[in-house]
Amino acid sequence: MNHLLVVEDSLIDSRLVGELLRPKYYVEYSSNGIEALESMEARLPVAVITDLQMPEMDGLAFVRELRRILPDIPVVVASAQVEATVAAEFKALGVTCWLDKPFTASLLAEALQSVLQK
Repeated sequence: MNHLLVVEDSLIDSRLVGELLRPKYYVEYSSNGIEALESMEARLPVAVITDLQMPEMDGLAFVRELRRILPDIPVVVASAQVEATVAAEFKALGVTCWLDKPFTASLLAEALQSVLQK
């Protein structure tokens, strides 16, 4: 079963995403970028879904570090809003898939399918 990492500081949001994905994926949760990077020492995910606004290490800082370690891992950014300058930085890091919160199960499935097929 494919392993996904959901990086989200809201327990409710991360559990909802997990429930939507669980039939097809093993889902691991981290509440911030630091915790997510530490969890990858034990098991590498096939893709990452990350929030933008998080304590300790936000989504952008997390993706910067993630790209240094795993330059080709698929990433989906899920956020209520992404400023143009931040979106440009994500794009420069190779992130091309965004989910605007709130999103539906079908949009989440489409986003994952999109990044996993590349």
